[in-house]
Amino acid sequence: MFEQPRWAFVSVVEIELAIARNWTCSLTSPVLSQRGWCIAGHPVPNATSIDEATGPCDRGKTIHSLARRGRSEVAELVPSDLSQSLASEIGQLVAAFSIGFAQASRRSNQLDAYLRGSGTLVQVGSTRAILTAHHVLDALPRSGELGLIMSPHVGAHTVEVEALQYLKIARGREDEQGPDLGAVILPAVLPSSLTAKKSFANLDKHWERMSSGPPDLRDGLWCLCGLQDALTRDFEPALGFKKLKRFAGFCPIGWVNEAPPIKNHDYLSFPIPHGPNSPMPDNIGGTSGGGLWQILLKQEPEGRIRPVDCLLSGLAFYQGPIENGWSHVRCHGRKSVYDIARKAIQNAIAM
Repeated sequence: MFEQPRWAFVSVVEIELAIARNWTCSLTSPVLSQRGWCIAGHPVPNATSIDEATGPCDRGKTIHSLARRGRSEVAELVPSDLSQSLASEIGQLVAAFSIGFAQASRRSNQLDAYLRGSGTLVQVGSTRAILTAHHVLDALPRSGELGLIMSPHVGAHTVEVEALQYLKIARGREDEQGPDLGAVILPAVLPSSLTAKKSFANLDKHWERMSSGPPDLRDGLWCLCGLQDALTRDFEPALGFKKLKRFAGFCPIGWVNEAPPIKNHDYLSFPIPHGPNSPMPDNIGGTSGGGLWQILLKQEPEGRIRPVDCLLSGLAFYQGPIENGWSHVRCHGRKSVYDIARKAIQNAIAM
């Protein structure tokens, strides 16, 4: 166990927004015409809960109501609507449920910490867990402490590995195909720093929403939230710590493509832009385990567009090669999250 206070880490608090090319899209199916995208930073807000959200309310125009009224009621979403403010609001929503894994080490008597992947905070029944990729579990420490990257404030948030259960749900033979699912089952008594700063997506309540009629994949916007190791930076010692390290990530906002299912697992493909107009690093290693969220939008009578629902709809595990300025992140879909991962956590609890 490391002495305290000797090392600490902090997550990024920057917000970035970029728009590629001109585009417009309707709120009935805002897929950005397969041409537009933006990047929201990875802010970590105070704990926020949207588990009780019941969906679009009656006032104003919503994606769902518009989708059923026909093209005459279509409202257009243009680049000016997808503002820094809207991107930031979406980023804050999904970041509340997102976390990173860090492993501390001592080499040549020097303390350091390394990013091991991303995770998504979930709750099944009364049990709380971190949903992630199977291969991320393989990289986590088997003894000592596991670092949790969750706050823009300097600190070393850790939990004893002996108090955790690493749940290996599914792993395929080919990394690029999947499946690749796992979870970290958290102890019944959680550190106050975790419960005060983060929130847990209630998979049981989300499943009720999904089973009663999930929104179309073309509805709303999609956001992938995770950390990227290429953005990790060392800082000079400060605040009594001998080692300071910043772990960072961007939350790209765009659309998804449905990929063919393989056996019991479903998959989604999330395109990410690269190049001089994109803040995303070419290699987004560290994002695995990050949640893929569908953000449903509402247009108020005065024209303001805001998110009204945030649904965990997938989990990232593999980045494909960059082709023509884009890479595609392969993600598990809703069935994998709710039919397989949720039930695996339930079964682990029952054992």
